[in-house]
Amino acid sequence: MESNKWILLGVFEKAYNIGSKALLKQYKCK
Repeated sequence: MESNKWILLGVFEKAYNIGSKALLKQYKCK
C-alpha cells in the first residue's frame, strides 16, 4: 500500500512537469 502511494506520487509529478512545460510553451506563443 505504501509503495503504491509513492508510485502514484511519481506519476503525478511527471504529469505535472509535462503539463507545466506545455502551458509555458502555449503562453510564450501568444
